[in-house]
Amino acid sequence: MTPAVGEGKMAMLLAALERFKDHYEADSPLSAVVPALYARNEARYRGYTLQKLAQEMHDFYASKNVKELQRLCFRYESFPEQAMSARDANEALVGGEVDFIPMSEVSGRVAATARV
Repeated sequence: MTPAVGEGKMAMLLAALERFKDHYEADSPLSAVVPALYARNEARYRGYTLQKLAQEMHDFYASKNVKELQRLCFRYESFPEQAMSARDANEALVGGEVDFIPMSEVSGRVAATARV
């Protein structure tokens, strides 16, 4: 939570988390916990409980070593090499030195995004 979040919003979040925890401990059917998700994907989640889905997600993340991947995301050694300085990039953007290309060609290119 951040200081900008009021007590009312924090209370609503805590209540929702407590309801979710209760559903987890009761091993509630997924259809009762997230009915919209279940309705859109009934064939996939038929017979699932919240615990079963949580375990499936945990097993997937563990098998892909996501914990280590997340750690590496914030290590300096994992950052991509800087293609140009922020100043050069801004000058190119302001100068109209940008290309509109399809997504299939973006690999190796620098994104041009204006900030207001």
